[in-house]
Amino acid sequence: MPSLISSYCLRPIVAAATALSPIASIRADEAARVSHLTPQSIAAVTVRLANAAKSPVMQQYPVEVLAAATKDFLGVPLGAIDRVTAMVEPPVGVSPQYAIVLESSRPISFDNFRAELTEHTTPGELLGRPMLESSEGMKPSFCLLDDQTLAVGPRLFLKRLVRGVKAEQSELQELMTTEDALQNDLHAAVTLGPLRPVMEMGITAAKQEIDPEALPFLEGVLLIDRVVLAVDLDSERGSSLTANAVSSAAADEIERLIADGYARLREKLLEDSDFNEKVRNHPEATMRAWGDYWLRIMDQYALSLGEMRQGETTFVLAKVGPGSYQSQATILAIAGVMTSLLLPAVQAAREAARRNASINNVKQILLAMLNHESTFSRLPAQAICDSDGKPLLSWRVAILPFIEQSALYEKFHLDEPWDSPHNIKLLAEMPADYLDPSSGMAAEDGKTHYLAVSGEGTAFAGKPEGVRLAEFSDGLSRSAVVVQVNDAHAVEWTKPVDYDTAANADNPTAGIGELHPGVFVTGFADGHVVPTPVSITPEEFAAGASIAGGETTEWP
Repeated sequence: MPSLISSYCLRPIVAAATALSPIASIRADEAARVSHLTPQSIAAVTVRLANAAKSPVMQQYPVEVLAAATKDFLGVPLGAIDRVTAMVEPPVGVSPQYAIVLESSRPISFDNFRAELTEHTTPGELLGRPMLESSEGMKPSFCLLDDQTLAVGPRLFLKRLVRGVKAEQSELQELMTTEDALQNDLHAAVTLGPLRPVMEMGITAAKQEIDPEALPFLEGVLLIDRVVLAVDLDSERGSSLTANAVSSAAADEIERLIADGYARLREKLLEDSDFNEKVRNHPEATMRAWGDYWLRIMDQYALSLGEMRQGETTFVLAKVGPGSYQSQATILAIAGVMTSLLLPAVQAAREAARRNASINNVKQILLAMLNHESTFSRLPAQAICDSDGKPLLSWRVAILPFIEQSALYEKFHLDEPWDSPHNIKLLAEMPADYLDPSSGMAAEDGKTHYLAVSGEGTAFAGKPEGVRLAEFSDGLSRSAVVVQVNDAHAVEWTKPVDYDTAANADNPTAGIGELHPGVFVTGFADGHVVPTPVSITPEEFAAGASIAGGETTEWP
């Protein structure tokens, strides 16, 4: 049994703690430690871990498992971890920007780390501090800021922490450096201002997928400026979850949305046939009374919603007074519910950002193709071939000079196949433009998601020379030349292999998959790019893939 717990419980707990919850540290009695919180951060959570673990509330949870995990994986007793604080900056492309700094009352040594925790790293230094640098893009590096402070996160973020933060205090830093913030067992804050442009993109993308009646409530997230969660597990100061609107007018709109939302919910309940048939109109008085009870409770809750607003812009979403530690778990539960309500908007925003980045990648590829045509009067051929016409290297190698990768292009032996002893080594140098941002792979894996549309009648028909623009009699804007595929269909970027229209004639998306929800990115010969629904029919795809077939079917 202990081995099962070790394998299936402790590993996920520590992995989640180090990979999913960005953290930076602050001693409760050393406000200067807040300097670890970068001014670019948009969200942070700080936990007085050792103190919180001893609270009556936390004793209801498997604290023993957490204690065993910290000792087993980090070599540090739970009671020695004074404070853990998480910070997150806006993502750069697909790379999450976070830092984890754990402050201990005892020395921390990499020698005591469990091997599987750092197997993706190599020892080194960062500005004179000991470091375990990640060799895998999406996995964290580790750095000792001092003998008792461990930082976890991407290398560039850790570098900023080692150098120290020297800048004017941001809104988030102010929220996280109050006296209460340092004394609370858990204190978290999110400032939505820097995320607003990304959230707007996500909401725009979500408009096509959600009920129009729900759209105003999703857009209501944009009216929120910040959210703060304060939890005192010792119940000396009480706990609260508050949100602030961006302005008094925005707060008025939030109040209206709350009232409107309740009214719609009550109306839908009264219109529900099951509720009316099985409860309100039930022949038994007891069941009808249950219906009256539910409506009364809803009305009481609606009144409490109206009392949430306190002041011009502040909403107190939940509050527990001092001396009521049993209710602290309720605050945490409400915070979880509020987070779950925000997640769809955040996830939609992140997906919209990744999809837009993928669209930009395809635009860069198309621009390179058109620049190739301007130079050689032809688009690139599907492959660089030998004198006998045998394909050696992909068109993706041929356009390297047109995406500012001339130095990489010069490294190739153009008279050798893609998998020759020399050329195969260049797979790991794949340009980032060839990797879809939603992929679980890294550029170093050497596989691309962007394939030419190939086959008889297409722009890439396997001929030794590329086609001229004059050959697109169907029109450049109607001829698809590049499609984005998922990880399962990605190919080695130098390999002369692309999307085969003949092999996928009956089901076009069979060779594409679904990396972005409901769509795949498609580039056309005139340089424009669109997200194409995966519901595209074989007839629609075939017409778009053809460059001179005379089809009248429109691309969806």
